[in-house]
Amino acid sequence: MVNLDNKSIAIGGSGQNHSAEYGKAYEDVCLKDIRYLADNPQAEDKSKAKWIIPSTYHSRVFRDQEAHGQYWLLWFDLDVSPPILEETAKFLNELQCNYEIYTSRSASIKVQKSRIIMPLDKPLCFADWRLSQEVFNDWLEAKYIIPDRANERAAQLCYLPNKGDYYNTVNERNKGCIDPTSIFSAEIKVKNKQRIEARKATQERIEKSKAKREARRVNNFDSPIDAFNDAYEVEQILLQAGYDQKGS
Repeated sequence: MVNLDNKSIAIGGSGQNHSAEYGKAYEDVCLKDIRYLADNPQAEDKSKAKWIIPSTYHSRVFRDQEAHGQYWLLWFDLDVSPPILEETAKFLNELQCNYEIYTSRSASIKVQKSRIIMPLDKPLCFADWRLSQEVFNDWLEAKYIIPDRANERAAQLCYLPNKGDYYNTVNERNKGCIDPTSIFSAEIKVKNKQRIEARKATQERIEKSKAKREARRVNNFDSPIDAFNDAYEVEQILLQAGYDQKGS
């Protein structure tokens, strides 16, 4: 097993505008850096707060991360009716793996908004990482814990421990790193099958739209608006614009 204490497992920056694409280099973040902040949180306005993207590829561009990202962490953001940290930890302990749970800057003792960071036992490409995030989000929801699914995006920022009026942290550091592709292998297989079927159905609709479009071109169809609506699928337009399909 790789020792992640001193190995770069994420890129980091400070504040929402921190971007190497605009001249400010990213930091390489190790597991010990994350754990240190969990134990000794920053106390900064969000505009200056430290964050990570859980990939070692130096870019905040989503398409770059999707193509080249190497992901060493799962992470989760619990903002809606979050349980207390000890309750979240109780569920995570079922998985027998390491984790860091810490309250976010806007948390209070009554509303313990929190984040979870979990180191992986091996790096994942974006496609496998996203599926792992999805099935883990499903797992949390099955336990009535509502994660913010923005964490499934390739370059979404995960803010590191930042102390507000209330701060708490719970961790496990002696169990080992998680392997979601093994723990959730059956769920991942189902999601992969659903995606393949959805893409196939979408491609079939796009091909039918192309055929309709060609027929109208030949027959000099009079109404361009009706022709467009009839000949182009919404999915086709979104795919051409760079969106990715999720389910149907």
